[in-house]
Amino acid sequence: MLVDLHVYTNVSGGFALPRAIDDARQAGLDAICVADRQASQEVAQAVLDGATGDFPVFLGVELPTRVGDVLVIVPAVDPFYSREEWKQVEALQRPSLSDVQQLAEREGGVVLITHPYDRARKTALRDRVFAVRSAAGIELATGGADERSNALSVEAVSHAALPSFAGSAARKNAARGRWATLFAEEFATQEGLVAALRSGNFWPVEVVEPGPAPSRGGGRGGPRGDRGDRGDRGDRGSRGGGGGRSERGGDGRRGGRRR
Repeated sequence: MLVDLHVYTNVSGGFALPRAIDDARQAGLDAICVADRQASQEVAQAVLDGATGDFPVFLGVELPTRVGDVLVIVPAVDPFYSREEWKQVEALQRPSLSDVQQLAEREGGVVLITHPYDRARKTALRDRVFAVRSAAGIELATGGADERSNALSVEAVSHAALPSFAGSAARKNAARGRWATLFAEEFATQEGLVAALRSGNFWPVEVVEPGPAPSRGGGRGGPRGDRGDRGDRGDRGSRGGGGGRSERGGDGRRGGRRR
């Protein structure tokens, strides 16, 4: 199952939810997780009202902490997101990472580390990713980050102790490609997403536009892992960890397994 785990909508500078869903469909994704920055009420209400149609839309919220940004995902949309109960960790200053983790644990949810090497974010975690053990995963790359930030993140996160994931996290005028997360199992509920994240059986992939078959070598269009020789754009190595690759049917989707 291929999910964009980090979608921004209009409240975070991205597109409105219907456009985000249409874009995901066209990219061949199976679902999205909207994770707006310090906002969740609007999308939560749309999910509760059934306004998202038959396309699965999960929900998280991106929160700034003293050591960088994190993504919080809990099993129940209401009331945690609809009433924005996550605001209880916000005070006059940014909460600590442990405060956010305790909140997520009380709600039966998980915390993911986001944007660890994004140069545009002053509090990015950077090399402290190697010391983090309690999060459910670390973001390998996003479509909203510049190429150098993603390259640094790929190199470091691939060797971190936690599993890695990816998402678009792109604003309207800053999209530089699309990233998503390949899950080993299928799920259709918020609870299922949390369980899948707890299992650790997921891998980051880069989603590329289908194109004509290369004249020699290379691979097919569609999502693919990317951690190898960037000079060979036709068939990149696995990005996000060593080991084998997880093939998904015959549609060309694949992702690098983590160690």
